[in-house]
Amino acid sequence: MMKRILALCAALLLPMCALAETGTVCYSWDQEFPDMPVLTHHAYRAEPALPDGDALAGALWAGLPWSKQSDELGVRYTLAAADNPRGRFREDLYVEEDAAFYLWEYNEKTPAQAEIGGSDRAFGQAEAFLRAWLPAEMLEHPLPQYGSFDEDGVPTDRYYAFQWAQQVEPGVFAHESAIEAAYYSYGVAHVNLRWHAYVPADGDRTPEYITAEQALHSLNHAAGNIDPEHICTSFDDPEDALVGIQPVFANVFSQDETMTLCWAFSIRDARKGNVRTVLVDAIGGDVYDDHDGRLQGEI
Repeated sequence: MMKRILALCAALLLPMCALAETGTVCYSWDQEFPDMPVLTHHAYRAEPALPDGDALAGALWAGLPWSKQSDELGVRYTLAAADNPRGRFREDLYVEEDAAFYLWEYNEKTPAQAEIGGSDRAFGQAEAFLRAWLPAEMLEHPLPQYGSFDEDGVPTDRYYAFQWAQQVEPGVFAHESAIEAAYYSYGVAHVNLRWHAYVPADGDRTPEYITAEQALHSLNHAAGNIDPEHICTSFDDPEDALVGIQPVFANVFSQDETMTLCWAFSIRDARKGNVRTVLVDAIGGDVYDDHDGRLQGEI
């Protein structure tokens, strides 16, 4: 199955991807590099710590007759379309052990989209909706919003995706966002929610970390030395631009899902406009990209 998926990827994306050549991609950063954070602990384990589902549903649909149904996966809370003052659609809130999902279910068709009036207006309305039913601490750390684009890379004002991070240590967030909300001109249509307790899991010694500047060197080494046989790669466009750097905790470089310090590089796609995150291990310098997987760095 995996070979079939890879073959399909190569067939579909070959016109858009290029054979990587050494030195074709080299990201630059003309701003001040972020400082190395002063850490209390150097490793963490994430344990689910979602709010009570009944409390979330009660705040989300205060005064309305929502229902509850449990199964082996978790609990589904529902507000029927007939009881929904926001419109003729059903709302569902799924609460599982380590994640929750809110979404609209339309009985007929999706409402027509319209211009929103800018990302600031969209963010204000999305945040107001979330603050009505989520604990305030979950919305303390909004992540940068780099614009919204359609599938052709054309800016659009009809849809925005917003994210909020969970802080692990002062100034250092978990790599995966805690909240993701999709906002349209007709409102927030779906929300993904993850919330954890971060338990220290330090080893016997304090690691030696590389700086953000050294991490960028390692990223450029990996991006410029993609195996030529790796036809479909994220690192194929020298026009892609680095737009952000920050320290995060992530579990992609450990064998047991322990979260360790990484440098997160936000890279804007020159053709599509969207921004993706590439991680560099702050200890070993290796690189992780969601598409290309783990790549060897150089420090």
